[in-house]
This record gives sequence, C-alpha cells and structure tokens, in this order.
Amino acid sequence: MDISQRLFRLMRSIAEDKFVTISRFIDDSSDFLDERLSTWEAEFDVRDDDPKTANNDHEQKTEPEPEPPDSKYSDQFTNDLQLFGLKPPSSLEEVRHIRNHEMKKFHPDKYLNQPEKMETAKQIVQIYNAAYDRLKRSFKTNP
Repeated sequence: MDISQRLFRLMRSIAEDKFVTISRFIDDSSDFLDERLSTWEAEFDVRDDDPKTANNDHEQKTEPEPEPPDSKYSDQFTNDLQLFGLKPPSSLEEVRHIRNHEMKKFHPDKYLNQPEKMETAKQIVQIYNAAYDRLKRSFKTNP
C-alpha cells in the first residue's frame, strides 16, 4: 500500500471518529445548543421565512410521533427489507432484483488486486446473502 493510500485511510478514520464525537456532543447538549441558537437568532434578527412556522415561534415545537410498526411483520423481516432499500409489503422478486444489482457492485472477484477492499466486499456479500436467505424463507412461509 503506498503512502497516499495509507494517509487517506488514516484521514478517513480520524474524520469518522470526529463526526461521531461531534454528533454525540450535539445530542448530549441539544437543550444548551437550542438556547444558544435562539439567542443568536434573536441577536442577528434571523427569522423563519416559512409562514406556517413563523407565527408559531412561541409554541413548543414537537416532532411527529413515529407510526406504530405493523405487527404483521417481524423486526428482522423489516430490517432485512430495509437493507435492500424496501419497505413492507414488498415481493421476493423486488428483493432478488436489488440483491443481484448489489452483488454486481460488491462481488469480491472485482477486487482481486486489492485485498483490503476484497475482504470488505466479502463481508458485504455475506450480509446481503444472509438477509436474502432469511427473506426467501419468510416469503415461502408467509406468501
């Protein structure tokens, strides 16, 4: 592996670590940051241009509640579909089509001269294959 590849890999690792740290900081101190942002917005006269929310500045904003999961589908089934970018109800044919497309992108044989990428591709293919096998079984037992 040449110097530029090693340096890039190191920089990417550091950046990923910093993003996680920043994300945790924001999550942990969201009340403090919200207060500071409100202060700065007032100080610099930053207004919400959206008329729907401009009149509701003094009301507490709440996030919409997530829809309750459909008990018809197991969490594993839903997670496996999400891996393929799908939501229930979906067909096995849709899953098969997306899986084949992903296999072409990540097939380990494409990376014969790049052992590090080849190992990652093998892991990705294993994840896709395991999810696909579980979905195939689910579709057979619950047509």
